[in-house]
Amino acid sequence: MKPFLYILFLTLLLSTVHSQSKMFIHLQDGTTDTIEISDIKKITFSEITNIDDARTTENILKSFRLFQNYPNPFNPTTTIEYHVPNKGFVEVKIFDATGRLVKTLLSKEQDSGTYKLNWQGNNENHQRVSSGMYIIQVKFENNLLSRKMLLIK
Repeated sequence: MKPFLYILFLTLLLSTVHSQSKMFIHLQDGTTDTIEISDIKKITFSEITNIDDARTTENILKSFRLFQNYPNPFNPTTTIEYHVPNKGFVEVKIFDATGRLVKTLLSKEQDSGTYKLNWQGNNENHQRVSSGMYIIQVKFENNLLSRKMLLIK
């Protein structure tokens, strides 16, 4: 049964991060590790102990979504849309291409549903940011999704 679960979750994980080149791993000690997807050789899921855990995790992965922002490329604003499957804590953050936090758009508990946020292309100090690639990251409970955005001035 365990090999089946590993294959199932590897498939789900890879389909979730298909368009991404890096995976962010949140460790139990509170730190975050970044791994190039091409470097992954083996994944072990220690939190999944039975088929019910597997189904619950599968359902969350299937229904937690981050859609591509639009328009993309954009100037001066873009819309970010995401869906959370049930009530939980949600964080929406913008990072620059080097991984530095540019702006936190949202950090609060939300009910299940689809939400839209607008980013005005500014940082935490309300200053306009420069042209370039940015990463939108949405975290829901212990799940993390990200997409690339391009700001052109």
